[in-house]
Parts: sequence; structure tokens; C-alpha cells
Amino acid sequence: MSEMVPFGVVALLLVCAFVCLRFLPDKFARRATDFCVHSEQAKILAAVSGAIAFVVVIATAYQIWTDLRDRATEREIRRDESIARAWDRLLRPAVGNTGKGEALTLLHKQGSRLVGIDLSCQTYGSWDNESAKCRKRPIIAGVTFALHEGRSDYMNVAAMTDADLKHTELQGWKIDKMAFSADFRNVVATDFTVVFGQLSGNFEGATISYSSILGSTLVIRPGEHPKMNKVNISGTRYGYLADTPFEEIFYWADWPPVRYVKFSPGLKDASGLTPDPYYGMQVLSKLTACAPPKENDGKVMPQNLRHLVTPPWRSCDRMSAEASQRRYPDAYAISHRTVRKLPKPPPI
Repeated sequence: MSEMVPFGVVALLLVCAFVCLRFLPDKFARRATDFCVHSEQAKILAAVSGAIAFVVVIATAYQIWTDLRDRATEREIRRDESIARAWDRLLRPAVGNTGKGEALTLLHKQGSRLVGIDLSCQTYGSWDNESAKCRKRPIIAGVTFALHEGRSDYMNVAAMTDADLKHTELQGWKIDKMAFSADFRNVVATDFTVVFGQLSGNFEGATISYSSILGSTLVIRPGEHPKMNKVNISGTRYGYLADTPFEEIFYWADWPPVRYVKFSPGLKDASGLTPDPYYGMQVLSKLTACAPPKENDGKVMPQNLRHLVTPPWRSCDRMSAEASQRRYPDAYAISHRTVRKLPKPPPI
């Protein structure tokens, strides 16, 4: 490859040309102008140059369009290949962490339908048919289900719904503004985060540890409850927490969870749930309330950023439920809804 002319040489040549033109006698300059501008040959040359320039522009535009089309085709091919590899990794029987979480994230992001997919230990783990027990669980780690770009609705349904995750180990999941449902029976979940979403399914025998379910709806039916160990449920509306060690459940004092009940006839909201005016404080008094986290300037951190801070089971300035209610009365008010008069339940 020939070397490029140094910039200094080009600059020197331009200066020399300018000096020559500057001191060119007027007689020669006038003749040059008449020939280069006003002559018929100059007009013909200008027309030909214009036509050539037009052709070059058209050819350049066509080349750019061709390159963009080829690149789009290549991206589509690479996308199809990555989806195929993700499906292959997801459906390959293997125990331990084999990248199924990354595959799920990619497939969800690409809009692949994962409704009813079976990732249970019986299908992809080490399952003992005689004892009907999982000897070694499949590990599904690093899954992120987030709101699809371009969607204006508040909550989007995850591409993976009604999945069978029985006897699996879930690590480092994040569900952001998504509704997600699955069969969680005997699942072991750690570092499981749900932010302004909805989590539902059968949790019988499941264990959820060191996790955060914030500003969400947690649908747990009686008899299908999980064991919760160090879980933050601030701002979450729930229906059932019985048989759960209350002291292992945390919330920030200015963002308490709300227990909801469902009425068969009569008063309903959009989801058929209404705040329970009696059980709320009785349950909250058994949970662990912590002072809300603050930013560097001393202001209380916004709720939509709290999934990024140190969880309360690691650092907690404890408050009682009564003190929390006195300090943040608006957070404990249910006057924004009409609640049917119910007979007071017996103490729990």
C-alpha cells in the first residue's frame, strides 16, 4: 500500500499555488479567466463534470443502501443463530449452572414465547424415579425479565408464563415491571428480585432467601406458601403469609406491605382484592420494620431506586410498626379505598 502524502507537503503546495496566483500578471489572469469560465469549452466541461458528479452520487447512495441491506440481513442471521443456540442450551439436559439463565434472558428479550415451558428437575436435572426426589437440581441463574422497549403499558406479561420450575435452584433473578407465574414447588430461590411486578404460582415447599419483592403483588394461596428467609416485601400487596417466620420478613417503615382479602360478591377493585382493615397492623407488628434508606444528602431515597441499596437484612435501623405508623401516617392509610365493614377476626 502506497504511503499517504504528508499533510505538511500538501499545505506547502497550496501555499505555493496561492503565491503564484497572487503575483500572476493581470493580462495572463484575464486570459485564464476567459478560457476557464467564459469559453464554450469550459461550459461543456462544467456540464460533463456535473453529470459525472450526479452519477457518482447515485452510485454512492446505491452502495450505501446495499451495505445497509446486507448488514440488516447479517444481523437477522446472527439473531436467528443466537436464538437457536439459546434454545439448544436451554433444552439441553444438564445439572448445575449451564447458562440456562442467560438463554432465558435472551429468548425473552427477543420475544420468544416460553409459555408452559418445563425446566423442572424431573425433566432436566438428576431425578430419582424410585424415591421421586431430585438428587441434583438444575441451576437457572442470572435471569432478567424487564419491560419490553416501546411498550407504554405499566406492566407487561413475561414471555415465560406458567412455567414448570419444580425442584430447581433460581439464583440472581430480576423481574422488573413484569407479571410472572410459574410452578415454584420445592424451588430454592436466592437473590430473587421483583420490582413493581407480580409474582404468582404454587410455592408449596419452596424457599425464598435473601430476596426483595418491592411494590409488587405477591399471589400466595393457602396451603401453597413458601418459607421466607430474609425477604424484603416493602410496598407489596399480599394475601397470605401464614406459617412463615415473620421475623425473617422485612419492610421499610415508610413503605409497608398491605394485606389484601378477596370478597366473593360485592366490592372489588380491578384485581378482585381489597385492603383488609384489621389484619394489616397485626401482621406488620410481627414483621421487621426498618428506617427508610437515605441518599448522601440525607433525603429519603425514592422508592423506585431502593432495589439498588443495601437490603435491610444486612443493615437495619429497626422501628416498631406503631412508631412507623406515627412517623409515616400517609403510608399506612387505606382511606383511598372504600372497605366493607367486616367483623373483627380473633387475635393471631
